[in-house]
Amino acid sequence: MSKKVEFTFQITSKARSRDDDPYIRHTNFIDYCNANKVDLSENFLEAFEKNGLLYPCVRVLKPRELLRRECRAANRSTYKIRDEWMPFINLEDRINESHFWQFNEFQEAIKFGHPLERAIREKHPFVFEPRL
Repeated sequence: MSKKVEFTFQITSKARSRDDDPYIRHTNFIDYCNANKVDLSENFLEAFEKNGLLYPCVRVLKPRELLRRECRAANRSTYKIRDEWMPFINLEDRINESHFWQFNEFQEAIKFGHPLERAIREKHPFVFEPRL
């Protein structure tokens, strides 16, 4: 008589497929690779890009002064938002909201593509496709 054996595999959250979120920050990409036994660091990523081996799909450049103010402040309400930052802030909000069906951005992402894909098509001032 044969015995039934049951196996359970548990995949850490950092090693799981990224099909629900194809655009991730480079630090999350490094974590994903390392969790899947691909030894990678920021220095390696930089070297790969310099040598034309691996490029990010999209590069989002956060305004430097906005980054400084965010680091110093506890939340957005404690510092003044400049008008020139609004395209970036609106994009960041659209990206965050595109993951949740309760927001209109979720439906827009289904119809018109991920907010980053739309930002590239619309020539957003803070979003770039790296040149190969």
